[in-house]
Amino acid sequence: MSIYVIQKTAGEYKNQKKIRKRKTAAASAATDATPGEKASQTHQVKNAQNQEWNLFLVNPWNPIPDNYEPELTYLKNGQAVDSRCYPELQQMMDDCRAAGLEPLICASYRTMEKQEALFEDKEARLIQEGCPENEVEAEAAKVVAYPETSEHQLGLALDIVDVSYQQLDTEQENTPVQQWLLKNSWKYGFV
Repeated sequence: MSIYVIQKTAGEYKNQKKIRKRKTAAASAATDATPGEKASQTHQVKNAQNQEWNLFLVNPWNPIPDNYEPELTYLKNGQAVDSRCYPELQQMMDDCRAAGLEPLICASYRTMEKQEALFEDKEARLIQEGCPENEVEAEAAKVVAYPETSEHQLGLALDIVDVSYQQLDTEQENTPVQQWLLKNSWKYGFV
């Protein structure tokens, strides 16, 4: 519902690459695991999915657990959210409309493939703009989360804009919808 700009150092990006490599190595090792080891891995995934579902910490240092898949509710406009937050989301949107405003969900749940495509697209645009190749990944990650580190992949993050101003930029926070959300979204569990 807010605009997130993540600023990180080059060292933090290298750390993220290491995490991704470890996860790839772990996934490879999982295929060679014994039945007992596989049962343990399955238990770990279930524990991750059963923890406080609305308190997941997802960022470059805490990637989404492997095999995490939210149960989704699809909205009329084709967007989707984790089914467990849908009632509160619907109430928040209804209350915002009742206040005479016109909120619009412009982004919500993203698949891994969608997040990868967004990241790669940003990298391609930076290259076209002349960004040095050794800085492209770090610059892209300032505005687009690495795959496996986006709350959108949990189905719990939303980008909500004012119908009268549908740009996701810093001016969005001055719209009546954003002002209402800043004042009220916490009442529905959205921060």
